[in-house]
Amino acid sequence: MRVKINLTADTLRNLFSYNADTGVFNRRVQKGPFRVGTVAGTTLNTGYISLCVNGTYFQAHRLAWLYTHGTWPTGYIDHINHDKADNRLCNLRDVTWSENLHNLKSAKVSNKSRLLGVSPYKNRWVAQIQKDKKKMHIGVFDTPEEAHAAYVLKKQDLNLEYPRQS
Repeated sequence: MRVKINLTADTLRNLFSYNADTGVFNRRVQKGPFRVGTVAGTTLNTGYISLCVNGTYFQAHRLAWLYTHGTWPTGYIDHINHDKADNRLCNLRDVTWSENLHNLKSAKVSNKSRLLGVSPYKNRWVAQIQKDKKKMHIGVFDTPEEAHAAYVLKKQDLNLEYPRQS
């Protein structure tokens, strides 16, 4: 269930300035011990930066989108270079849940193969991929490395590899 967000771009712009080239928010208004001009936000243990706006915490990358585009993102904000603290506008894009999943660079810790798209199957390894909420069976292989190689090829065939920025 989504929470109704009452924060507008105008309110955000009155309280903070955002530099799209650096991805940094600075305070425009003194609030408690935080002076005008100081960098706003806290880096969380997840690697994301969080800002408190009128008593509510928001992820800085979502605020950057609101600040520059005037509307909240429709989906997930993806950090193109995988750096969760890099909130430069050129590093952010509004993507669907499915698109965001394809930007994973490593498998979940619970994955027995430790490789994306690969899972055990009857003493062998199966490769699968998902696009547009449809799971596709790629094949069954003798080694997890063979299954992962097939997964990578299929991902490229489906144009699910996103260009990376340096």
